[in-house]
Amino acid sequence: MECKSIKNVIRVFALVVCTSQLPLIAQNGEATFKQTCGACHTIGKGKVVGPDLMNVHKKRKEEWIIKFVKGSQAFIKSGDADAKAIFDEFNGMVMPDQPLKDEDIKAVIAYIGAQSDGAAVSEPVADASAKKNTVDRNSGSNFKGRAYFEGSMAFSKGGASCISCHNVNYDGVIAGGVLAKDLTDSHTRLGVEAGLNGMLSSLHFLL
Repeated sequence: MECKSIKNVIRVFALVVCTSQLPLIAQNGEATFKQTCGACHTIGKGKVVGPDLMNVHKKRKEEWIIKFVKGSQAFIKSGDADAKAIFDEFNGMVMPDQPLKDEDIKAVIAYIGAQSDGAAVSEPVADASAKKNTVDRNSGSNFKGRAYFEGSMAFSKGGASCISCHNVNYDGVIAGGVLAKDLTDSHTRLGVEAGLNGMLSSLHFLL
């Protein structure tokens, strides 16, 4: 009887530990999501640069998500039909390989799960921003943005100008660098508010 009671206590203790870990895991995942994923993905607010991740933990197995996050291109080239379908749906937009540990990705999945369970689906961010994708090239903010892009105006924290790494096909702008993606018409492809603003607000280097 005593042995049986001890086993019951152990089972209860294990259950309490496991269930109490979920909020902590989700909290750890929140920081990683905001730093690494939030510029391109939402949870319940529609497609932006990449797919809406609401309930992704129910649509894909954990192992599948980990493989895709760590090496999407290798996964696509391996012939995985779901990975290729996502790649095609987003016009061949390459998701950069993320140097995250399995534990970090699992924490992000837990965070997405927690957010999905409590999230109310709102108007898709991409749809809401579609009306704002037209850029007025004669506006004052556009001239200022061009100055920052070309480097004739310096960023406050001393960051390199955008043209150092990026190119745009725009009248009067010299050819840019080739280290990073060509940004011609990126406001049309990604959206201004949801896409470009989201990416620029999550940069990991000085501006």
